Amino acid sequence: MDSSSVICHYQTLSTKRNGMVMPSWWLEDADLIAAEQKYTFFKPPRETIAMVKAGEVVKLIFVFESGDPEAPRAERMWVVVESIEADGRFIGRLNNQPSWIKDLKLADQVTFDASNIINTEHDDDDNLIERYIKRCFVTNRILKDGARVAYLYREAPENERDSGWRFTANDESDEYMDDSKNVALVSVINPAAWVNSWMLQGAIASSVSPCWGQRRSRQFGIGCFFGRFGRRGAGG
Repeated sequence: MDSSSVICHYQTLSTKRNGMVMPSWWLEDADLIAAEQKYTFFKPPRETIAMVKAGEVVKLIFVFESGDPEAPRAERMWVVVESIEADGRFIGRLNNQPSWIKDLKLADQVTFDASNIINTEHDDDDNLIERYIKRCFVTNRILKDGARVAYLYREAPENERDSGWRFTANDESDEYMDDSKNVALVSVINPAAWVNSWMLQGAIASSVSPCWGQRRSRQFGIGCFFGRFGRRGAGG
């Protein structure tokens, strides 16, 4: 790790290690998280970050060490940008009072770079995360047992986070379906990725029901039915 990285990630000193005073916190490299979780973790693109100016606020993830078992892994907090250096580094002041981090306080100086920024004042609400944030019900035959998606349908969503999509392996018994422990609420991108049709995947992602009311769709090669989740569709 070079000296600029040390400055970027470690700001406030608190503990000693090998005779050197060390901080309890560091900044998360959000680029790594976004690459691994592109459908569930929002990270503004570089062109959006390039729009940030002095006086604006950006959000960073402050990871920290704590002996408290109740403590979270990190705190997400806003920083007011004071200046942007020629090498792309940002210098700002913390705009929140940390709830858990003891060696960091409101108005402390923080130096960071674009990889640490997770929100800006210029973020577009029409992004990949918002499109896939909806949830769907999937049985554990698919999630845990590895069964293929055999039947799916879409009904009226139960709440604003519900996409209305329901996925089953079509071999679940009535007793199995009546047990809530056998059903999970997950991001719609998960089961969509298991369906062997890019056309159907796109329809699911865009909240369109391509086979509404059909027992079986030859176009997509997968059974589709509709009704309340927990009632089995006809056909096999």
